[in-house]
Amino acid sequence: MLSRLLRPAFRAWYTRVIPTFEAIPTPVDEPTATASGRGEDRILIVGSGPAAGWGVRSHDLALPGQLARELAARTGHGTRVDVVATRSMTIADAVPALEGRPLATYRTIVVVLGISDAMTLLPEGRWRSRMQGLAAFLHDSAPDAQIVLAGVPPIASIPVYGHLLGRIANRHAVRLNAITRATCLRRAHLTFAPLGRPTPQGESRHRGPEEYRQWARELAAAMVPKLRGAAAEAPRGRGDEDRADRALEQRESLAGAPAPGVDRVLSLARSLFSADLAAVALVSRDRVWFPHRSGEWAVESLPRQLSVCTHTVRAKEAFVIGDLSTHELFAGNETLARAGVRFYAGYPLETPDGHPMGALCVLGRNPRPADSINRALLRDVALLAQRELWKISREAAESALPLSGPRGS
Repeated sequence: MLSRLLRPAFRAWYTRVIPTFEAIPTPVDEPTATASGRGEDRILIVGSGPAAGWGVRSHDLALPGQLARELAARTGHGTRVDVVATRSMTIADAVPALEGRPLATYRTIVVVLGISDAMTLLPEGRWRSRMQGLAAFLHDSAPDAQIVLAGVPPIASIPVYGHLLGRIANRHAVRLNAITRATCLRRAHLTFAPLGRPTPQGESRHRGPEEYRQWARELAAAMVPKLRGAAAEAPRGRGDEDRADRALEQRESLAGAPAPGVDRVLSLARSLFSADLAAVALVSRDRVWFPHRSGEWAVESLPRQLSVCTHTVRAKEAFVIGDLSTHELFAGNETLARAGVRFYAGYPLETPDGHPMGALCVLGRNPRPADSINRALLRDVALLAQRELWKISREAAESALPLSGPRGS
């Protein structure tokens, strides 16, 4: 009775709150993430809330990237995670959003819904019938897929909802989760995965990478038992990973191949950070190479010991120097002096399996304060460049793979 009386007020309040979300960062890249390994497990995430990537600018930092890496680490399988998400998707929106999509190509489909429904106090009977209908649709569309129904995370953990109305909605979410759990217990192809209260990271953003990593671990724990069986059937060895790593090291291929995606990211980096130059640096044993550049930068490579990017790779985080000419490590660097570079900001890049690959760097001909760079934004842009480099490496690796079957057969 109380929920029925409160429902109109909650709906009106939620309608007013939604426009305020415009200022919260969300991913701007393609709704997919990958991690390397043997073969490829294809995962689909559908929903809102954690699926939408609130608080970060890249799906690599949000739930798709975190889940892809977590699953690959646990199973040894290459993993691709695609996303179909909107910021306010409800249980009623899910089936229309998925109709016409090749759902049978996915090994696992993860449903992350309920925040919008809890905030509007959707009647429990309606949630039950719609969840059962969604589960039946997914099973009919992808009969061999594992279907994971994630619980609604604690509503009160979302900063904008941390008050009395949020606490009421949170109690309603607990009831919706109980219905979802019961639905999963009655059907073998359904798995329930509760999402706990994320550990606060002390940031002002809506969510951060650590919170998505926590949820990825919780989802992976529910998914791995079935995925591990597939991993056991995969051929042993690191052949696919080795081929991918060798492709990343083939600098001539990376330099010569068309890379419009990387070029766009570098142009974006110059604009966002008001930089004269932006470049992708790839680190080899002895040298640092610059296969992709935006702006006037004639240097194609440097000895590794003379490159600032070497220090960025070692730092494993944003590395910013306001004035190279007065810095103790680079004051005598004649190559940088001849190039007229005074300001540097870089963020490390990794291969799909987590090994150091190089750095994205932005450079200026004039010194400027080190705190003029938004380091979180630099990280997000670097991950956009990293994704584009992974695409090039995958294409190079795939083109290097032999045709199946012996020649002449």
